[in-house]
Amino acid sequence: MHDTHMSHVIARLRPGISAAAATKQVSALQYQIHLANPMAPVAEDAVFRPLINDVVLDVKTPLIVLLCAVGCMLLIASLNVSNLLVARGASRRKEVAVRSALGGSRLTLIREQMTESLLICFAGGLMGLLLSLVSTHWLAGHWRDLPRADSIHVDATVLAFTIAIAVFAAMLAGLLPAISSTGKGVFAVLQESSRSIGGSASRSKLRKVMLTAEIFLTVILLVSAGLLFRSFLHLRTLDLGCVTDHVLTVKYGLPEKQYDSRDKVIAFHESLLERVRRLPGVRAAALISTPPGGGYESDSVFTIPGRPTPSFNLQYDAMTRTTDPEYFNAMQIPLISGRVFTSHERLTNDHYLVVSKKFADQFFPGDTPVGRRINVRWYGKPEDFEILGVVGDTVYDVTQPIKAMMYFPILSGAPEQTGDATIVVRSVGNPLALSVPIQQQVAALDPALPVYDVLTIDQMLGKNTASQSFSATLVLAFAGLSLLLAGVGLYGVLSYLVTQRVTEIGIRIALGAHRSEVLRIVLLDGLRPVFIGLLAGLAGGIAAGALIRSILYGTSAFDPLVLIAIVACLLLTAILACAVPAFRASRIEPMQALRME
Repeated sequence: MHDTHMSHVIARLRPGISAAAATKQVSALQYQIHLANPMAPVAEDAVFRPLINDVVLDVKTPLIVLLCAVGCMLLIASLNVSNLLVARGASRRKEVAVRSALGGSRLTLIREQMTESLLICFAGGLMGLLLSLVSTHWLAGHWRDLPRADSIHVDATVLAFTIAIAVFAAMLAGLLPAISSTGKGVFAVLQESSRSIGGSASRSKLRKVMLTAEIFLTVILLVSAGLLFRSFLHLRTLDLGCVTDHVLTVKYGLPEKQYDSRDKVIAFHESLLERVRRLPGVRAAALISTPPGGGYESDSVFTIPGRPTPSFNLQYDAMTRTTDPEYFNAMQIPLISGRVFTSHERLTNDHYLVVSKKFADQFFPGDTPVGRRINVRWYGKPEDFEILGVVGDTVYDVTQPIKAMMYFPILSGAPEQTGDATIVVRSVGNPLALSVPIQQQVAALDPALPVYDVLTIDQMLGKNTASQSFSATLVLAFAGLSLLLAGVGLYGVLSYLVTQRVTEIGIRIALGAHRSEVLRIVLLDGLRPVFIGLLAGLAGGIAAGALIRSILYGTSAFDPLVLIAIVACLLLTAILACAVPAFRASRIEPMQALRME
């Protein structure tokens, strides 16, 4: 049947045939099928999609986010190393000047310093490569449902990429300090006083610019991590529309060959419910084909008598579930109007359904659907069903918006429609304590019948959000390390600047400047690049949030709570990093500073 849209077509291209040419041919065939079935939901053309996209599903975007996070962290670390090399270059200015005066060319001096940078980065790259052997195995084993995890390994391509990254990091970290320390004013160093320790103002400005860039990248990473983490928290705390505490779910499926009649199916369902409800600690038990948060399951198209039949691409459609009369009470799903199923909706007296609030709002706006009839293709052919009542909405997938839902009576016993079921049990205490007794009751009725997905609602939600949890945790870890690097970099820059200005600070104090004034000057000097990087980083973070919007749930790219938390966290880190050098500067003794050589 053309309205049973549960099929997939896989085709392998012939040698020499492009994907565009093959898609054009298949589209022509699809259009002929569409013309032959004008009233059925048959698409007009075909869409090409590589098979690898179906294999990797939606993991591509989280991996790209992780790659960007690692890239930001690499840039931050490179800027830190660059700052250290600038400081090292400042301490070697006279050595470089002497080498240049003795005939050393600028290119030779740059090459020497770049060699040092390359050795540092290659050593770090080698350590990182060794660590990746362990971390890759850990990643593949702990990222639940990661597609093609068995194919992840370190090969020649990875080795080449590692070498390229090490060279890039060496160029990024070492080239600017090398050029700066071998500039045109190198000979002026030989004329400087011996009390000039630290280099020119331009070199101090360079370090502040690099620090600003470091803060900028850190803020972007922190904002992205904050948005992902808040998104994950939203998923885990989302209201499913029903009770979730102390609820256990156990799935089973009745084989159609053995349970080939309505009476056999109903007898098993009712016997199991009766046994489970008698177990100690069980507060309520019921049957549902797929519990809230458990996935899509299926949907059905329908028409509403008295309304014009919509075209195939605008037809009415709603998700479907089968349930027993006690389900809504057991899961505390509110009844909005009408009534739910009773023991009378069973066997062939089953042409009744209960709909969700979303269904009523979407298809009967401003009217009540209770008592109305709709024509549903449920048993393979269109049949009329009467709507008994309207219940509250439940979430089928925490990452997706709520959809209209139709509930059919599971006690109809139709083998092809009601054989698969989930028993939901609400307990007094720990629901997992009931898992073994429930399985024993199933085995007592049918020893050959397996059960699966024995999970609490919380465990089911954790399983469904494992990918979001893992990626958010990794990005948050990278952001934390980047914040630590930024704090260390800020401390190093300010300590260097304080050392460079010892004589100046000593003169200020000798001339009557208060130590609190010196403390304020040094703090402001260190926090100025922080404020600039913070403002630029917030703008960049909002832009990054817009790019990852597709994997954010219930969180906007401009989340005030996340932005406020990032600002507070960064400012606190910056103040702590600046406090020690600033306090040290305020304690300088003037006479000792003026005697320094």
